[in-house]
Amino acid sequence: HKAIYKAVVSTQSGHYGRGERVKLERQEKQIINDIKKMAAQGEIAAVRIMAKDLVRTRRSIKKFIMMKANIQAISLKITTIKSQGAMANAMKGVTKAMTSMNKQMNMPQLQKIMMEFEKEADIMDMKKEKSTDCDSALIPLL
Repeated sequence: HKAIYKAVVSTQSGHYGRGERVKLERQEKQIINDIKKMAAQGEIAAVRIMAKDLVRTRRSIKKFIMMKANIQAISLKITTIKSQGAMANAMKGVTKAMTSMNKQMNMPQLQKIMMEFEKEADIMDMKKEKSTDCDSALIPLL
């Protein structure tokens, strides 16, 4: 898959085929100039043959442009699929981490610890209140 991706990307970058397109465009210009020369000389049969060649050249240029556009579309699809795959792998890793955390948590034990903590906190509050009450009672005696 990587080789196909690299080939598509290198084609998309324009290095591949640019020379071919330029060659076809030069050929088109040359044919047009030749048609004008032959028409000026009155060579109608040669002009007809060259006109057909001009049409074929223009079709080739159009096909080449369409092919390049299709390759760019494929490249975009490959990039999209690649990023979706990366996202799926990231989600897979997060899911594994969450599963591991859930396995490590013992909910009944955690609830028991929380209840004990709350009970001890209440006892501490009561002792603090008693201590404050005793201090309040002693202060007027001083």
